[in-house]
Amino acid sequence: MTAKPQVYVMQSTCGRTKVGISVDPERRRRELEGMRTPSLRIIRTWSACANAAKVEDLAHRRLTPWHATGELYFASPETCVLAVEDAFAALASGVRPSWAGNKLLTRNVRRRHGWSTVALLLPPAMMQEVEAIQSARLDAPDKGQVVRELLAEALEGRQKGKRK
Repeated sequence: MTAKPQVYVMQSTCGRTKVGISVDPERRRRELEGMRTPSLRIIRTWSACANAAKVEDLAHRRLTPWHATGELYFASPETCVLAVEDAFAALASGVRPSWAGNKLLTRNVRRRHGWSTVALLLPPAMMQEVEAIQSARLDAPDKGQVVRELLAEALEGRQKGKRK
């Protein structure tokens, strides 16, 4: 009988966090360190389960705004742990969460248009403004879309100011 994988969260000394699955997370940590990856420490593991791959996929989708590369994220370990817990809860409820959009589409858009990922830490007042704009919109954009639009408006205004 094949052992069931565990979901894990690890953090590297460079600050990036990894969400993955492995039958033996400690062995996986040692393998990754042997591949010129900065030192890793295991933050948390969850009991082995048959749907670990689905949990991992949903957690990755939840963490899309913080994506760095592969399975690495600019998110804090706490945020990654919450993403895994959200993924377990989503699978238990049987309802596909709104944040579980099309990951493949997101990757293809980034590649095709040369987009880059930038992690932002916003003060609470600024995040409240972004959320107020988001909730007032009928097209229900995600926070990333609202921030991109605000940044585009600011850059456009800056260019107009330079032309004067």
